[in-house]
Amino acid sequence: MVLPLTYLKSGEEGRVVWIASDLPMRRRLADQGIIPGASLICILKPTRRGMGAYRIHGSVIALRRETVGEIFVEL
Repeated sequence: MVLPLTYLKSGEEGRVVWIASDLPMRRRLADQGIIPGASLICILKPTRRGMGAYRIHGSVIALRRETVGEIFVEL
């Protein structure tokens, strides 16, 4: 099942399938290792208007809720 990254709960893992962001944001995400096929783990689910934390390739990165909603993952 493919869902926006916002649906991942803390501790759950997902594989990036598609990124619906504009090109500059996709490039920025790619620089952080968030590309289709990459696995990531939700460390801290984003709050209603805040940021969430995700582990990818051994690093933890923070992403805004708006950006997280544009990343689609397979559980």
